[in-house]
Amino acid sequence: MRVDYGDNITVGEGTFVNYGLVAPRRRPDQYRRALPDRPERPAAHAESTPGADAARLLLEAADPITIGGQRVAGRRGHRLPRRDHRGQLRHRRGLGGHQDVPASSLAVGQPGSGCQRSMTPPSAHAISTASGDAAMNPETFSDLAASSTRAGLRADPVPPEVIEEILEDARQAPSWSNTRPFMVALATGEQADRLRAAYVKEFDATLPVQHKERGAMARLALSGKAPDGDYRTWAPYPADLLPHSQAVGGRLYAHMGIARKDRDARDAAARRNREAFGAPVIGFVLVHKGLMPFAALDAGIMLQTLFLSAKAHGVDSCPLGVLATWRRPFDAEFEAPSDYRLITGFALGYASEAPVNDFRAERRPVRLVPART
Repeated sequence: MRVDYGDNITVGEGTFVNYGLVAPRRRPDQYRRALPDRPERPAAHAESTPGADAARLLLEAADPITIGGQRVAGRRGHRLPRRDHRGQLRHRRGLGGHQDVPASSLAVGQPGSGCQRSMTPPSAHAISTASGDAAMNPETFSDLAASSTRAGLRADPVPPEVIEEILEDARQAPSWSNTRPFMVALATGEQADRLRAAYVKEFDATLPVQHKERGAMARLALSGKAPDGDYRTWAPYPADLLPHSQAVGGRLYAHMGIARKDRDARDAAARRNREAFGAPVIGFVLVHKGLMPFAALDAGIMLQTLFLSAKAHGVDSCPLGVLATWRRPFDAEFEAPSDYRLITGFALGYASEAPVNDFRAERRPVRLVPART
């Protein structure tokens, strides 16, 4: 949310002039938790000048926020307003529509309210440009980007309004000629439980093949339970990429204390993957077959945006490419257009204390193509 250039912003009894202030896209109750190491200074003494750094505003959950005379956030931690396609500020009414309000003034808190506030100048990289495009603090983004996926998730539900905000951020991802050739399906509650059971059933039917039993592949094909996914997730890896997959798999199982020859433990771990690790939200990404491979590119950009937004909202995530191995469970719950192909699944939820969440996969540097000499 960006306040207009030059607008006065009142914080308690203090006032400063906005020269491109950018407030993080978080609910008020998440601000201080997101930046716990920021030193505090009395807001009443904060006043910016044209040559000073823009200031980042941290709010407590109880701080009321009013825009154009309308109270849009306060004790219950409503989301801050955003601009619509016309550049006007807006705020939500529950999960319904939006109300346009003028961007002429923003009052944060009330004099004498007793709420603690912190006004801290960010680094030069965090200052927004005159055009209104905001640059995130590089250290903050690095921490966000480095957050690992979580393979241990609690069953605690993710509030619908949080999911809505995550999807709102995901739709901002760039797309090939703005075609947005992908779709997302989300399952929660009983639907998610049915999907878990269905995927485990499909997985168990393939165990004889995975255990390399004689004639298992033929029996699986004749049974009608062979994987029916749109893409072959079990296809062999290219020779130059296979060692990296083997290495991370070996390190993960070692971290979990599962021996290479412990078939039952390995099967149980793989089964948890098909159960989406018990996550309250199971997601699926589909791509338009007529715009491949660019549809997959767009879907990947969107999904990473979704994951980053989820983390910013305190929600953990885990990609689940293995769910694309089968279409039957998905098709039993959703009606996707015939031109769309299932390319991956994913999980959203809150990380548990499971030891697997301490595992960190190696992230090799981005390889640069050398210039010709």
